[in-house]
Amino acid sequence: MVRYDFNLAIRGERMKHKILILLSVVILLILIFGLAYWALYVVTETEHKISITGIIAVIITAIISVANVAIVNANAKKQEFDLLYKKETQNTFEHFHNALVSALQSAKEKNKNSQKEKQSNAEAEMFKFKKGLMSWGSKDLIQSFYTYESDLKKGGPKILEVANTFLKVLRKEMGFNDPDDLDVFSILLVPEDRV
Repeated sequence: MVRYDFNLAIRGERMKHKILILLSVVILLILIFGLAYWALYVVTETEHKISITGIIAVIITAIISVANVAIVNANAKKQEFDLLYKKETQNTFEHFHNALVSALQSAKEKNKNSQKEKQSNAEAEMFKFKKGLMSWGSKDLIQSFYTYESDLKKGGPKILEVANTFLKVLRKEMGFNDPDDLDVFSILLVPEDRV
């Protein structure tokens, strides 16, 4: 089976784009220096030298304007992508939070039907989280989720620590730098359950 590497294809397209831009800049520089040389050493009349120098100034101004617009557009596209990425990761992380809250509510629920409903909701939200994680999760986040799931299956009293560790990884992915002693998970607990 042949596997197509999209990252390599994207890098190849970017490289072609960069080579094209570099080639265009070189051609424009040759044109400008050629005109400058022509104005200084070939043309003898002062009026023509002034006209050619004016043309060179107009070309340089146009190049700077186009470059400025290109830079602004590139920055706008990058900001747009960053905002989209942040929005999508927030939506993905919200599914994890919803799953966590539903699982906690299910554990405290006395009514069996309501408990099953909350457990089913937790499983559905966790599936949505995993689905979003496939598209928007970084390598470190996905690896941390694998660790979280394997530690969660072991059970025991460390489950709260496991959830807290993974919540910190989610927060780090969003740009927060939490200290080691911050217990994020305990926000979900009632004051009597916090230790």
